[in-house]
Amino acid sequence: MKFFAAVSVLALTTPMFLTEASYTVRYDTFYDNNLASLNTVACSNGQYGLIPYGYNTFSVITSYHFL
Repeated sequence: MKFFAAVSVLALTTPMFLTEASYTVRYDTFYDNNLASLNTVACSNGQYGLIPYGYNTFSVITSYHFL
């Protein structure tokens, strides 16, 4: 039974690896600006947002990665 399951999985997944796929990767440079306002992103305000706690820009977040 295990052999049948392994062969079935192999038979179903092999065509995925044999086909040629093309992917487009995009990067949003908006987040490169550490002085950008947190008002421009989702979940920045409200009961659990960062704005009420005094975090106004990306740069004040201690774990924000600077480039």
